[in-house]
Amino acid sequence: MNAAKIKQPPYSTVGKFWKSLLVCLPMFLLLFIFLSGGRPDFSDYKSAIAFLIVFLGFNYLFFRIIYTGKTDKYRAVGFIAYAVFLSFVFLLNMFEANRGMTFDEADLLQCEIPFCHLVISMVLIPAALTNKINAFDIRIDKEKCTECDKCIKECPTLSLDESSYKTGKAHFTCCKCGKCIDVCPTHAIHYHIKGTPVNKSHTTSRNLYIFGGFLFLAVFSGGTFQMGIYKIMNLVTTGSF
Repeated sequence: MNAAKIKQPPYSTVGKFWKSLLVCLPMFLLLFIFLSGGRPDFSDYKSAIAFLIVFLGFNYLFFRIIYTGKTDKYRAVGFIAYAVFLSFVFLLNMFEANRGMTFDEADLLQCEIPFCHLVISMVLIPAALTNKINAFDIRIDKEKCTECDKCIKECPTLSLDESSYKTGKAHFTCCKCGKCIDVCPTHAIHYHIKGTPVNKSHTTSRNLYIFGGFLFLAVFSGGTFQMGIYKIMNLVTTGSF
C-alpha cells in the first residue's frame, strides 16, 4: 500500500481556509434566510441575540465539517444540543399550558399531545432515509482498506461487519452519520452518489450529502434553538420564562 496516499487529506477542502469558506458561502446565505424566515425582525433585542447565536453556531459547525473533513464529530454536537433544547422547550411549553405531564384518551385520539407529530417523524424519517431510497450511500475502497475493524467497532447502528469488506458497502441500517469515515486511518470509506463511479469525486459526493443533511437539520431545529435561548434570556432578565 502506498503510504503517501494514506497521509494525503481525503478531501480537497481539508486544511484550506479560503476554499472551505467559499464552499460554505451558499450555506451561510441559506441559513440566514431559513432561520430568519426570510423576514428578519430585530426590533426585539432578545430575538436578535437568539437568532445571532443560532446562526453563528450553525455556520461554525458547518465550516468545521468542511474544513476539518470530520463529519460525525460536529454532527454529533448539533444533534446533542438539539436533544437538550428540544427537551427543555417541550417540557416548558407543557407546563406553561398548565397541562403537566398527563394526557387522557381524548388527547391521544385528537392528536393534541404536544410534539407528537415531531417525535413520530423523527423516528420514521431516519428509518426511511436509508440505503434503499437515499441518493447517497457509504462505500469502502477495497484497495485502501486494511480491515483493521475500527469502522465495525465504532459504527453506532451496527451497519458494518466483515462482509462489508468484500461488498464494499454498508448494510441497510446505515444512517450515514460519518463516524466510520472519521475513524478510518486510511480514508478508505467515503460517501458515494448512487449511479456514479465508485471511489471517485469524494469531495463532491461528501459536500453534496453534507450540504443537504446539514441544511435539513438547521431548518428542522433552528426554531427550537431560538425559542430555547429566548426563554433562557427571559429567565435571566425577568426571573420568569
